[in-house]
Amino acid sequence: MVFHHVTMGPDDLGLAFVDIFRVEDGLIVEHWAVGQPVSEKVSPRHSMF
Repeated sequence: MVFHHVTMGPDDLGLAFVDIFRVEDGLIVEHWAVGQPVSEKVSPRHSMF
């Protein structure tokens, strides 16, 4: 699993992405991905990053 943050500039809140891979015999056999915009409303206890 990979969790990453993509932005297009310094003022861009960006997108949060998660990529999940299933590996079998050393090869990626399945890949799932989901992304969502980073919200301006963030809780200090539950931030995305």
